[in-house]
Amino acid sequence: MPELRSGTVTFVFKSWTALDRSVTDRAFFVPFLNPKAIDFVSKRLENYQHHPEFGMLIDQVWLR
Repeated sequence: MPELRSGTVTFVFKSWTALDRSVTDRAFFVPFLNPKAIDFVSKRLENYQHHPEFGMLIDQVWLR
């Protein structure tokens, strides 16, 4: 196995940095998501629970 020298490691880091910047600069768009969920509930609804990923936990609610 070849020995890694500090110059080789620096070269690898600089190469990956250059590749990352090149791909990022050419990106058509940068995906991101900021969902906003609003649940309308009735006064008759009990045990309402909201999960940050799945929203309202429908199997946990019941009506009076």
